[in-house]
Amino acid sequence: MSIRIGSARYDENGKLTGGRPGDQTGTEVSMQNFYVHKKGWYVLRPKTKDMADKLAESMITACNNDNIGYCQGHRLGIVKYGINSKVKTEADCGTTVRACIIHATGKDVGNFTTANEKSVLLSSGMFDDIGGYAAGMVLYNGDVIVTKTKGHTAIVTSGNPRKNVKDHLNPYPEPARILKKKFPCMRGDDVRWLQTELIYHGCLDEKDKKGNSNVDGILGNDTATGIGTFQKKVGITVDKKCGPVTREKLKE
Repeated sequence: MSIRIGSARYDENGKLTGGRPGDQTGTEVSMQNFYVHKKGWYVLRPKTKDMADKLAESMITACNNDNIGYCQGHRLGIVKYGINSKVKTEADCGTTVRACIIHATGKDVGNFTTANEKSVLLSSGMFDDIGGYAAGMVLYNGDVIVTKTKGHTAIVTSGNPRKNVKDHLNPYPEPARILKKKFPCMRGDDVRWLQTELIYHGCLDEKDKKGNSNVDGILGNDTATGIGTFQKKVGITVDKKCGPVTREKLKE
């Protein structure tokens, strides 16, 4: 399927400032096919399906509203008047994302630019950090993408539909093997899948005692203990192994 994104891009003259209020060309704030930015993308995923759907819908509304044009010099217009503005106003890529968040959630994350957008959105508690975009990564409706250095930001308006509230939590592949503690330690992205699920279920701390992420792809003592804790919690055999039964329970 074709992934589409929406964003504020440039004014009617192809410039960042100086244009007239409103969208003169239909492309100042508009949707286009997803592309890989030369600066790379970070992916920030709304924590709930409901928020993700509303965020995608909000960006579509903004893109279809010809009263909203592009101008960095008057970028706060969309925040003042909203995505359904009845007056001709202006925006840039960051304030368009901000206005969409306001419309979707009723909460304002505050002013930001693409230079600090990632930290601001994560600090709001409404997004998960999926990391840098890599070829083949699944993008969902409502995902926010922002360049790794100051540049551009957009929202996925037509991507893969979110199926449940947990879709946002785990970008790693589900294990096809039985995961257990052994020597040498089992390693891989499927272990990261397990660790992410254990954290979601409250059976593994996000960080170890040294402050390092427990989603490290290494099945050590803490992860094995987490498996046992989860199995006891849901009432299945406690063997500290992640096989088919445990996997299915983790996905519930």
